[in-house]
Amino acid sequence: MGKADTITKQFMSDNQIFADAFNYFVYDGEQVIQPEQLHLLDSAAAD
Repeated sequence: MGKADTITKQFMSDNQIFADAFNYFVYDGEQVIQPEQLHLLDSAAAD
């Protein structure tokens, strides 16, 4: 799973992609999450 996880993290690290995906799935496409309001956090450090 390491390679797939790395690829997914790289893909979702793009703020526009992340915002679009979550707005689609969580908010039925309504633009609630704005890409310019997002900032990168290290998910490995949160463990």
